Amino acid sequence: MADDLSQKKDEALRLLADVGPEAKKLEALANQVAQYARFTSDVAGPVREILKHAPPESLTSEQWDNQIGGLNAWQSSVQGLQAAVTNINSFVALSQAVTNTAVSGVMVVWPQLPVAPPPPPVVEKARTTLFQTLQRFPLLDQAFASLRRLGLDMRPGKKDPVALLEEARNALERPVFQDGGAVGVLICLRECIDASITEMLRRRPKQIPVSGGWKGNVVLLGQQTGRSMLQPDHFDRVGQEIDTVLNQLSGTKQAELPRSQLMEQFNRGLLALNSLLDSIDESQLR
Repeated sequence: MADDLSQKKDEALRLLADVGPEAKKLEALANQVAQYARFTSDVAGPVREILKHAPPESLTSEQWDNQIGGLNAWQSSVQGLQAAVTNINSFVALSQAVTNTAVSGVMVVWPQLPVAPPPPPVVEKARTTLFQTLQRFPLLDQAFASLRRLGLDMRPGKKDPVALLEEARNALERPVFQDGGAVGVLICLRECIDASITEMLRRRPKQIPVSGGWKGNVVLLGQQTGRSMLQPDHFDRVGQEIDTVLNQLSGTKQAELPRSQLMEQFNRGLLALNSLLDSIDESQLR
């Protein structure tokens, strides 16, 4: 058993070592696309203005053909890139999900609890860096954008997920208690996740019976409304993390958490929420 766990740990470390270099390649590619998209956009404006006021005979027929041919080829290339949006959306969803799972593992291995033994300094430094990274990333803005993309800013007769997340943000930014009440922040976040899943289940195409708790609900959503390029086991993992997070957030009802732990739990919950929302195709919801 110990040998099996060691092998799995080694495999996870090997895969994590590959993430950085591969992500750098994607980042460089995306930056290059953005750079030349901006470049061609900036050039197109003044060129169009100049040509608009030029007499037709200022260029020969062949020169106009060259202009038109180059622009048509550029438009065709753009359409090809836009066709890759499905793959890009799936990459976003997978990035959220793998980050969510990774952070979950960190919080299990080195929980920030008063009774827990302190980790080695190198681990504490890495843990601090990890959660500072999450703090800098616009997880909250992303969650709001995804909720609205999925039409979860309306809910007949009840508070919608956007309103619940807004309450969580307000409680975090203007806490009633000294460090920000966990009840006001984390329970509102839990209710937001709960309401999001409940509303998407209500709007799924086929109203078949739901079973298996929160994980089962998420798997069912994935089967009916998931992005087409995601593997079936993707929603097993997302569902497991959603189930874990909702249970953890329920346990904060009576907790008095320091601000640092509150932020960790809040960002952890946002990661789980985003990993689910980014995996859903809004066109499949009724």
